Amino acid sequence: MNNLNKSTSRTSKSGTPIDIGEASEFLPTINGIVPDILELMGVTKSGDTFSYTEAKYKSFIQNQKAYRAAIEHGMTFKRKGGIAQSDLNNANLDASTLIKYALAVFITEHEAYVKTKATSSDTGNSLILAFLDENPNLANGTLTSESQLNRPDSIDTYYDAWPDFLKDGYIGAIPEGKTATRNIAYYKTIVNTLLEINKSGGIAQLTTELEKFLVDSENDSLDDWYNGL
Repeated sequence: MNNLNKSTSRTSKSGTPIDIGEASEFLPTINGIVPDILELMGVTKSGDTFSYTEAKYKSFIQNQKAYRAAIEHGMTFKRKGGIAQSDLNNANLDASTLIKYALAVFITEHEAYVKTKATSSDTGNSLILAFLDENPNLANGTLTSESQLNRPDSIDTYYDAWPDFLKDGYIGAIPEGKTATRNIAYYKTIVNTLLEINKSGGIAQLTTELEKFLVDSENDSLDDWYNGL
């Protein structure tokens, strides 16, 4: 979330490689999980050629919306109800649940942005497919430390309004008679959900980091991120 701000989004140019930064040590995990995620999404491939139909994409979106809603409801109930870890022994919450929830959040937020843009030529599946076609090594799980991710020319300035959307759920001014669909409380729900999942079977160090992120500490908090949009 710290990277989703105006400066990084608005200065990225189409055709400019995306630096994967310090991700090299995580490449075995990324290479192992991305092909599985794409299979879950309904993406099919033959070598470096990918296919993603709108029907499969819509089915995936509906499943992700339902999964996200169920997890957020359950973790809110757990937190507010003071449910102990001993009561969740059969819930099967672990680090993989964090990944699945994070994916559900990203993919549903992305789809909401696409709908807000409301262009006739771009759909969620076409945008994802364009990125996969441009980066077959990512899709095939064959990234190396020398790899770069490339932004497709076709999307060009498509995501320039992404920070505006993250701020309040709209692009530009909020329409008359409407209210913001996103605010700091909206994102606190997401982080609190991650925190509760992690407390129930995740990584101890991550709990500490998430708790720090929820409070204004060292100018690197959720509030700082949101106010910087």
